[in-house]
Amino acid sequence: MSPHAHSNDRDEQASPQRNSSIKRVLAVDLGASSGRVMLADFDGSELTLREIHRFDNAPVEDGGGLYWDADALLAEIKAGIRLAAAEGEPILSVGVDTWGVDYGWIGHDGKLLRRPHHYRDARMARHAAELERRLPRGEQFRLTGNQPDTINTVYQLFADLEEERELRERAARFLMMPDLFHYELSGVMAAERTILSTGGLLAAGGDVPAAEALERLGIPAALLAPVVPSGTVLGQLRPELQAELGCGPLRVVAGASHDTASAVAAVPYGAWRGDSALAAQAAEAAADGQIKADEFAREPGETADAGAARTAERADSVGRAAREVAAEPGETALAAAGSAFERGAAGGGSGREVARAVSDDDSGREFERATSNGISAASDSAAGEPAAAFISCGTWSIAGLETPRPVLSEAALARGFTNEGCFGGGNRLLKNITGLWLLQECRRHWNAEGHGFSHADLAALAEQAGPAASRIDPDDPRFAAPGDMPERVRQYCRETAQPVPDSPGEIARVVVESLADAYGRAIDELEAISGRAIAAVHLVGGGSRNRLLCRLTAERTRRPVIAGPVEASAAGSALVQLAALGESDFARRAEIIERSFELERFEPLPHAEEHKSPSQF
Repeated sequence: MSPHAHSNDRDEQASPQRNSSIKRVLAVDLGASSGRVMLADFDGSELTLREIHRFDNAPVEDGGGLYWDADALLAEIKAGIRLAAAEGEPILSVGVDTWGVDYGWIGHDGKLLRRPHHYRDARMARHAAELERRLPRGEQFRLTGNQPDTINTVYQLFADLEEERELRERAARFLMMPDLFHYELSGVMAAERTILSTGGLLAAGGDVPAAEALERLGIPAALLAPVVPSGTVLGQLRPELQAELGCGPLRVVAGASHDTASAVAAVPYGAWRGDSALAAQAAEAAADGQIKADEFAREPGETADAGAARTAERADSVGRAAREVAAEPGETALAAAGSAFERGAAGGGSGREVARAVSDDDSGREFERATSNGISAASDSAAGEPAAAFISCGTWSIAGLETPRPVLSEAALARGFTNEGCFGGGNRLLKNITGLWLLQECRRHWNAEGHGFSHADLAALAEQAGPAASRIDPDDPRFAAPGDMPERVRQYCRETAQPVPDSPGEIARVVVESLADAYGRAIDELEAISGRAIAAVHLVGGGSRNRLLCRLTAERTRRPVIAGPVEASAAGSALVQLAALGESDFARRAEIIERSFELERFEPLPHAEEHKSPSQF
């Protein structure tokens, strides 16, 4: 969740020149503190983002509970669509992504029963012990792949059904937050896979409910809406909304509806590669992955000879692409091979194939299964290939790695890792880390005292302060709630017998270095738990603007860091929508992102592997 807006990472642009070849989609990106409606223009080669509407998002206290004002958020989404439509250019679609785990209850009359609860509401704590008695934490992880946490959807549903027993009669469905807004816009109830995978409700690595877990907890599976793959075109905007907002029949697309899944969809894998030595290996892996994907997705009734001919043609096409794509201006051979590898891993499906595949439920599932199998095949065939991890850095930081299937080991559970879905049917192995929240709260406190610091000011002060002699644990519970964050940082250092920072620059430096240390630990754990060598890190989201954080992350992870895009969630949402509509090939995402946004590479220091933190907490 990164609440920072930017029209395009290269420069602040005015409205781009309009012409009929430009395809326009709207990406609604809702975070826990703000939301925005972004207009994405795609000319077939480059993607340009422009903020149309921005608004605050804050929880509402009512009767001792903590809620989201869903009606107000819907009104803001509609305001953004109206503003975009007023520009007079056709818009193809709209898609919403949000934070995870929260949801709203829908009654049998199709209306929202009450405001959705906030994930920080206290009710889950009252019922967590009983839930874990019925379904112990290890069993939750085995069945769903999700790290047990009281904020998870399954804990919230259990608490709701215990405290509001009338919901069993009154509620027809619950809808995750982006699904709720897609329903309000289109009239179609559906549960998009990536957002549903955040809450402990799906079978590990699958697209079906975790039936055993739900049964043991007494949560009726009928409350779940039909699960659909990422990139499903739900339908057109409701006719009454078209009239109200002054827009045409734009389509509503359930993209990668979890904001982190959208951000990962914009990670330019391959940008880190700089050595042509692996080009042949990548091309071979791409072709092998394509072959296995084609075998899996063989047409019903197709003969072996016909299948072999089609497979050979597709594999040859992938291999040829790997050899030829390096002719793109400014692209290295290995970057090209990395792109070719992605195309093979993704099953070779074009955007139009995606749109056709998701036009009905069964074929949509078949597309996602085939794509997932292709990713697995390519990953398995390139077991020795180095991988690139990602860190989505906003209010929260999420460090992760795309894997062909969930990682359900005891080590993953013990180290706090979770598994969630991603576009194409694969898996994201993730670890949540406190992110820019610490700096945001420090800035809020200092500005309340009259300082007037911008985020750039704090980054500059931290740079000027020089290396910090102290560290904090960003995930210490004392840092979770709003308050006097600078004093909490100082108090932590006192309690751990470390030098106590004083000035804003010194405190900001301690925070930034501590975040970089946490990222380094998370990447090392990812490598150990996944069994994949991690050669580089993509840092996306608002944190990619902080050059000190990026540089220190390269140092602490001992790996190159590629920073950007800043607006990763909106960019990923747009790319998935365009692919679903057949207007772009998702396999070209790295190429499109590299052309559209300014990416910066940070190299580790020559002896970064010898770095040790001054504190182990």
